[in-house]
Amino acid sequence: MDYWQLLADVPLPTRRQTVRFAAHLAEAHSWYKHLPFFPPGASFVFFLNPHACMGLNYIDDAFTVFEVKTADYCDHPSRLATTEYLCRFGYWDYWIADIPGYREHQAPRIYGLGEGGSLTLPDEVAQHWSCCLTAFLKDGPVLKGWQFDTDRAAFRKYARENPREPEVARYARLARRARAGETLERTFLVQLLPSETAVQRDYVLRTLNRVREECAAIKQVRA
Repeated sequence: MDYWQLLADVPLPTRRQTVRFAAHLAEAHSWYKHLPFFPPGASFVFFLNPHACMGLNYIDDAFTVFEVKTADYCDHPSRLATTEYLCRFGYWDYWIADIPGYREHQAPRIYGLGEGGSLTLPDEVAQHWSCCLTAFLKDGPVLKGWQFDTDRAAFRKYARENPREPEVARYARLARRARAGETLERTFLVQLLPSETAVQRDYVLRTLNRVREECAAIKQVRA
């Protein structure tokens, strides 16, 4: 069974569940510890997962899943039991690329299905059902000077290669002011944080709505 066949048995999240999931994504994890401060950021892939928010075991070279009965942050970053998660957010799930060491595999997967209990999503899912996000997704990420400098150096290269991207103009102001000697905290908190957090969260919701619409169209064609 491939991913598109799986969609037939996965109910679409409601619009309310989609809005809730967008807000949940921004606050459910300490992204400020991982996401780059500057574009292009990290790529978030959004998809429907029939085993969303289920626990994972690896036994006898195979992955199996189980229902999470009790919320436990140490075991599951959603902090929610499976039934509560599904009630709030439906079958939404996500995968993140471009964060060193954060993911073992290089493509989104659904566990508990396929050979060895692991089904890789099609390339078109990772390429099309995604958006790039920065640390400003979190309302108030912690600033780390060394990370900021590293991310800014990478951003300069990205800006030279993508001068017409709208993100370049917004973040270039931050990079210039910090380099000119203005305190990083003032530049960060006053100049960019409030508006950019709203931009990043809007990216998430618009991407989720697009994925939802395309999933609905695919399900209708295959019905």
